[in-house]
Amino acid sequence: MTEKNVRFLKENFIAYRPISGGMSPDEKYYAHGRDCRPVFIRFANACRANRLTKEFEMLKQLQGNSIPTPCPVALGSLNGGKYMITQWINGDVFSEVLPRLDAMAQYTLGHVAGEMLQNIHAMPVNGSINEWKQCPYEKMKASIKAYPQYVARFTNAEKKLVDYIESNKHWLQSTPIAFLHGDYTPRNMMLAGEALLVVDFNSFLFSVTWADIGKVVSKAKGEYPFYKGLLNRYFDGEPAKDAVQRIIFYAALHRIDHFFNNILFNRVMLSNDDFFDNIAKMIK
Repeated sequence: MTEKNVRFLKENFIAYRPISGGMSPDEKYYAHGRDCRPVFIRFANACRANRLTKEFEMLKQLQGNSIPTPCPVALGSLNGGKYMITQWINGDVFSEVLPRLDAMAQYTLGHVAGEMLQNIHAMPVNGSINEWKQCPYEKMKASIKAYPQYVARFTNAEKKLVDYIESNKHWLQSTPIAFLHGDYTPRNMMLAGEALLVVDFNSFLFSVTWADIGKVVSKAKGEYPFYKGLLNRYFDGEPAKDAVQRIIFYAALHRIDHFFNNILFNRVMLSNDDFFDNIAKMIK
């Protein structure tokens, strides 16, 4: 805990507690003030202050477009950095609830998630925000060039993924650019009663829409009715053959990106042996 952040919390809130987890370097807290309303607070250092300001502005736009997200409450400066306060969602992290639901409930909530993602991608693209990111394919090529020692750790599964990607580069063409959540998974959703909300726009970016869709399915290891419902709602019906092939392509890109990130951040390595089998259970 940063001493000045704790002092700010003591001066402005009756109670607070830190929140761990996630890859962000920001300090995060649950707190409530004299009005007893619970809030979520994120503290960003000077390097990330501008990014947090943009995230706050995007949350306001999302609220204005009726996308169910935590309501932004306040943004302020502190210690050369920024803090952001948003509504606290009283509910359950959806990734913890999802495995306990039956197939019909999973599919129904998948429909809700698909509509939310469709609406997120329909947000106006703000050309004044310099948050454009390289195509996932370019990122993969850069990682392969920069980390040959990690490429040496490829198993047959990673080699198969790269071969597949190189053989299907034509799916990079005609890709629409949009506002993306950046990490749209059940881990970043909350179930409050019967309402599904999307949270944590910390990884938002402007890039090809397929990057968001591919990342969704690339992380699935079960609960396939949910992902089936998400895709069917996002595409307003069963995805067309071309859409299926593009989803697989971008999901493969994300699996390779995930491989490099696991090594870079010293995380447990996940097997890619069942990648194509998992994808087939969702969209084929």
